Amino acid sequence: MRYDTYNDFVGAVESRIRDAVRTNSPRSWQENQISYDLATGIRAALNGAWIDGMDRPFRVECDVFKVTGKVETQHGDLAVLVEFNTWAGEKLVGVGFLEAKKRARKSGEYDGVDVAQLKRISKNTPYAQLLLYSFEDITDFGDNLRALAPGRWTHAPLYSGSSCQAAVLPLNTALALKSKTTSLHKFAIPLSLQLCGRFLRGLDLHYDDDVINAVIGYAQNNFGAPPTYVVTIGVANGDRELTREIGPNHDLYEAL
Repeated sequence: MRYDTYNDFVGAVESRIRDAVRTNSPRSWQENQISYDLATGIRAALNGAWIDGMDRPFRVECDVFKVTGKVETQHGDLAVLVEFNTWAGEKLVGVGFLEAKKRARKSGEYDGVDVAQLKRISKNTPYAQLLLYSFEDITDFGDNLRALAPGRWTHAPLYSGSSCQAAVLPLNTALALKSKTTSLHKFAIPLSLQLCGRFLRGLDLHYDDDVINAVIGYAQNNFGAPPTYVVTIGVANGDRELTREIGPNHDLYEAL
C-alpha cells in the first residue's frame, strides 16, 4: 500500500488498532485475544507500506510471531523488533516493549496493573511502555499531541476529537503515578503514534544485544522468558535495501 502522506499512514494503522480493540468488546474482552488481533492488524497495516510525502520516503515490511512455550514475565506482552536501514547507510536494530492492560468493565479501572510486575519489567527494559486497552474512547491526551507535533496531529482526521482505544505511556510514568484509574490517560498518546512516530523512527527502543536476544528467544535463562508476541519490522529509506536479518527462534515462536 502506498501512502501519499504520513498522516494517511498513521491513520491506516490507527484504524486497524481501533478495529482490533472494538472487535473484542464486549464478549472477548481478554488481553491475550486483543493483543493477538492487535498484532495481526498492525502487520496488515505495515507490511508492504510505502510512505511518500517526506524528505526521505521510506518503506516497511512486517511480520508477527507468537511464543509457543512459557510466556513473559520480564519484558512485556508485546515486543516490537525494528531493523532500520537509514539513507546514510547505517543499520540499527532495536526493540520496543509494550505491557498490555485492559480496562475492567466492572470497576472501570485497569485492575491488572501490578506495581511489582511493572518494577520488574522497568528494571529489565527501562524504556518499556504501558499499553492500555479501553472499551470506551480514551481521551485527555490531546495536549500531548499538540506538544509533540504542533499543528500536525491535532487536525488530522484520525484523531478527531482526540480519542483512541489503545494508548501508551512510559511505564516509569505509570509507576510514579501509582494509579490504576483513567488518570493514566492524561500522560498517554495513541499506540498508532508511538508505533509510527517513535518506534519506526528508532526512538524509545532498546539496543542492547542481550535484551534483543532475550526477545527473539536466544538468551540465557537469567534473562527470563521471551514476550508473548513479537512484531518484526524492517524499515528502509529511499532506495536503500530493506533487510531483515534478525528474527525469532523458531523453536520458541510460530508465525501468525
